[in-house]
This record gives sequence, structure tokens and C-alpha cells, in this order.
Amino acid sequence: MQRWVAYSTVLSVLFFVACNSSSSSTTTPTAPTISRVSISPSPVNVTVGGSAVQLSATLFLSDGSTVENPTFTWASVDTSVVTVDATGLATGVGVEVTSITATTVIDSITYSASTRVGVVSGSSGAASLTLSGTATYEDRAFNQNGFTGVLDPKPIPGAIVEVVAIDGFKVIGTGVTGSDGIFNVAADNSANGGGVYLRVVSRTDTTTNTKIEIRNNNSSRSFFAATSSVIDDSTSDPFLQTKNLLATVSSNIGGAFNILDVLTEASALVQTAGPCPDPTNTGCVPPLITVYWEPGSSEGTFFDGTVDAITLLGGGTSDLDSDEYDDVVIAHEYGHFILDKFSGDNSPGGTHSILENDQDIRLSWSEGWANFFAFAVLESPIYVDTIEGGVGASFDMETYSGISGLSSVAIYTTSEIAVSGTLWDVLDAVDVSESDSLDLSFKDIFQTVLAFPLTKPTTMETFWTQFSVGSTTSSSNSVFQTILKARKINLFEDTGETSETPLIVNDTSTQKHTLYLDASDHSDDTDVISFSATFSTTYTVSTLNLSNGADTFLTIKNPSGIEVDTNDNPSDGNFLTCVSTCPKNDATSLASSVTFTATETGTFTAEVTQAPNAPSSAGKLGSYEIQLTSP
Repeated sequence: MQRWVAYSTVLSVLFFVACNSSSSSTTTPTAPTISRVSISPSPVNVTVGGSAVQLSATLFLSDGSTVENPTFTWASVDTSVVTVDATGLATGVGVEVTSITATTVIDSITYSASTRVGVVSGSSGAASLTLSGTATYEDRAFNQNGFTGVLDPKPIPGAIVEVVAIDGFKVIGTGVTGSDGIFNVAADNSANGGGVYLRVVSRTDTTTNTKIEIRNNNSSRSFFAATSSVIDDSTSDPFLQTKNLLATVSSNIGGAFNILDVLTEASALVQTAGPCPDPTNTGCVPPLITVYWEPGSSEGTFFDGTVDAITLLGGGTSDLDSDEYDDVVIAHEYGHFILDKFSGDNSPGGTHSILENDQDIRLSWSEGWANFFAFAVLESPIYVDTIEGGVGASFDMETYSGISGLSSVAIYTTSEIAVSGTLWDVLDAVDVSESDSLDLSFKDIFQTVLAFPLTKPTTMETFWTQFSVGSTTSSSNSVFQTILKARKINLFEDTGETSETPLIVNDTSTQKHTLYLDASDHSDDTDVISFSATFSTTYTVSTLNLSNGADTFLTIKNPSGIEVDTNDNPSDGNFLTCVSTCPKNDATSLASSVTFTATETGTFTAEVTQAPNAPSSAGKLGSYEIQLTSP
């Protein structure tokens, strides 16, 4: 879903309250408490056989002051790499990276800190250093019941690989993995003490057409990286070695590279669906997307179009829901990003359910497109959102199965599942048994979306309008209509458009109509329906069973064509400017009803149009039924 951020307003209110609160009482200052331990220098380099390096530790209080002369205990995590004495004097033993810890106990409470230590060779590194290998990550296999427990190694495509010199912990060489995860990186380490390591970083080379980065959060904005053990390159020059990299599930790193992999496929799909109409980007290259995912975070999953960022759940919820291995969820959010960047997305966002079919028509299109986009990327109609030990949601878009009642509610343009299902039927292979005899390409569908006029809300109605005139899609109109009708999406003229059948008073069988006209602007339709009325008799004409985002406006005229009365909504409210208070697109909220007493005997007419003051949550078209009653 899209996330419209309004934190600044909340923060301003809180700040105002804090700055304007007052009290006549005197507050006793709170005594500072122990805050943290700091080690200096950090990080630190030590040379094998070279001079020892003196470390110091400081104990800070919450007010920024320090505790005088605390006693610290020093320890090395790996004494085969570096040793440290009781005073914090560190001595290098072997070329590697490890850490040293300083610990103190105050009032039975332990406080500690660690510093990274890089032990370098006493000789300089190689001037001609070449490191190659394959970068892979552990993918978690799953089915419609959740994770299977199988870990499937997969190549990390298009990611940055860096050679890092231990001496100064600086990057001295950069490369990029191929689609098969293979890399080859050259570097010059002769200006440093020997000792390097490799790391593959959770970002692509953004100078290429695939622009993706995975960071932990919006504060520290750190990348994830799978690193190798240290390589002593001082032993020969030139120095060549093969060193593979693996991002594991257990290290909480593998998930970042699964996200990168899924979005790499998604970006590639878009780029194959060009050309784009933008003369500066005819290749349909998506701009940079930043994904925030942090293990243990409970920040929800959403796309924020204001900063081109996706946030994914990290498992910090009561059901341990994390989305880093939920491929369809990841691709879904990228689908929102693509719609926002290449076509426009008017969805108001917010909570929504796949079992709703009375949604804001802009939201149902946005969510339906995002679902379809995920299916297209993964080449599968199976939606699985896992939680630890099971699934949070799982269904088959091809058969509308997996969730009780899904098929019966997946109808109308106001259902996100009906939208995604119809788009999928346009893309997937022909299946005559399901009235699905279309087999178009993703390019056909994406080119239709690219043609959306940005002056109008983007909805399923917009898609049909562009599909029906597209140079490569218009020939498929009749077949697409069959798919739409199977989901009760009524984007066609009704049978009485040229000659409406008169209404019969108190007829329990209602007349069904669509607000659709086969013209350049389908929303110009006015249904004129006649009925006989008798002088002095009271009648009620009502629209009911509205669907597909209809908002009717009803006008009653007498036999001379003079207006008797009109009605827009039951409350006659004007929802034209509604934002969060828009009525539902259900059967009755936007219906119309006029009760009048006939002042003459003759043929009256009921004229039904789309309401001129329809809310933005409703469609420009839609369908309805009409009924004439008299007490």
C-alpha cells in the first residue's frame, strides 16, 4: 500500500505542548546515570610483530560527563589474532579481523563495549591483487503452507563486491556480480600492510539500469554485507585467489539479498516492456528504489512514494511476520513503485482486505495492479505471505481458491482481487474452461498502463478505456470483455441503450443498467427510462444494487419534459471533496430515490446519470438497478 507520511504534524503538536507547559512547583534534578562505555581508538589497526597499541576506555554518564578512574577488564575475542593485557595494550599475532572488549562492573551491573581490531602483516600487500569467486545467498523455500525448511542457495545478481584493506578498513577495489553471482575484482594494496577481505553489499551499481539498495532503517541507513575471512596478500605479488561469499539465513543477511534478487527480476521485467514515452527514458529504466528491512522490526510493509522507498516487516510482530522472503509481497510493493513512477497512482492507501468488493475504485486498481505485477514477475498466480510456522495469507489467483469465499466476492472494479485476476487472465496462457482465451504479453499490458491520461484518476475503468483503443490490444476487446464479465465488471453498454423498456410499478424484478456509452468518453451516458403514472398517485423511483463504483443521479420529468424532482444520494450530500470520509462503493450508499405525487396522468421519465458530484472514491461509470413502486 502507499504510505502518506504526516509525522511532521504530530511532532509539531508534541513540541508545542512541551514548550508551552508550565508549572509553579520546583522539580528536583534527576541524578545522571551511567550511559555507555567508549573505547579509543576504534576501530584500530595492529601490525604482526610491530609495536603494541594502547587502548583506553571511558565510562560516560547520561549528562555527558565521565566517571573518574573506573576499573576495566580487557579481553580479546580471538587471542590467535590479537592479545591484550590488563592495561589495554594490544599486540598483533596473526593477520585477521577480530574485536577487543572492555568491561566494568558498577553496583553489580556490567557495562561493556567492543572495538574492531584489524591485524595487518608486517609486509605490504600486493600491488597486483585479483580476487574472484561466486556470491550466493540462502533462499528459504516455501509453498502454500509456509516455509518447507529447505535452504536453497541462489546466486546474488548485480550486487557490489568490495575488496577492503584491513589497514585503515578502506575499500581498495570494487566490482559487480554477474547474473550468475560470479565476480572478479582487482586492487592495489601495496600502500598498506598485507591483509584484505571481500564483502558483497546489498546494493547494485546505480550507474547501471538496475538501481536498488537494501538498507536496515532510515536512521543509520546501513547496508547488509556478507564478508569473507581475511586473506594475507603479502605472501606474493601478483596475488590471485578464489574466495566465495555466502549470505546465510542465520546471519540475518540472506534476506536482504533475496529482496535484492526479487527486485532485480522486477526491474528487468519493466525494462523489457518498453519503449517508454518519456524521451529521456525510452528504455523504461526504473529510478533508484530504497528498501528498508531490519530483522526484529515491526514497522509495517508499505511503499512511500514521497521518498521512493519500500519498508518491509522484520518479524517484530506477535506472529513473527517478516517479509524478506515473501517474494510476492516484495514484488507487490515494487509494483506500487512502478505504477507511481511510470503512470501515476491516485490510491488513498490505508487498510484494505482482499475480501472487499466495495473499495475506493482508485485503491482497488492500485492494489490489484500490484498483485498482478508480482504474479507477472514471479510467473505464478500463487500468493503466499508467510509467518513463522505457517502462512498469514495464501491463495491461487488462477482459481480464486485458498481463502473461503474468495471467488464469490472477487467481483466488480471495486475489488482488488477481481482487478488482479482479470489482468492475470490477459497475461497467462489460454484456458477455455475459465472463459480465458487471451494470452498477451506483459509488454501489451504495461504499454496500456503507460498510455493512461494523468489528468484523470487511474482505475480499472482507465485501463479498459486504453486497452480498447491500443494499437496491439484493441483487437482483443471482445475476448477481454468475456474475462471482465466473468468477474461482473460491467464496462459495456446495457441492452436498453437505444430503446429502454418502460418501468412497471411494483414489479419485483428490477431493471439492470450500466452507466456506459460506446463513445470517446464512456461516462457521457444518460439512461432515459419511461413509466406510466396516474394523476394524484404517489410513486417512488429508486436506484439500488449499485456496483462497480456507480454513483447515480436521478431526475424525474413529467410528460412535458419538465423536471419534477432530483436526487443524488440518500442524504443529498456532496462528496466531491471527500478524502478519508468518502462513502463505500456498496449497493446503497450512493444510490438515489425520488418520491413524488403525479400531477397528471401520462408517461413520465426517469433519467439516470453518473452524479456530477460523485466522490473521487467512486468510478466514472458503474452499474445499477432501477425500480418503480407505489404504496
